[in-house]
Amino acid sequence: MSLLPGGTEAGRAARMEDVVPLGRVSSTAEVAAAVLSPASSDAASVIGGDLVIDGGAAA
Repeated sequence: MSLLPGGTEAGRAARMEDVVPLGRVSSTAEVAAAVLSPASSDAASVIGGDLVIDGGAAA
């Protein structure tokens, strides 16, 4: 979730605690790992699908 105009990282973190089951914004490294995992040889049998990286907000 992006920052609101004039918002702070601390303010965003507080909003996430109530909105996202994970309770925080995912880090860049966590998003990158999720995106790269299906592209690795470990996922050779994965043909396609939707990858939702939202900390459980859509659940």
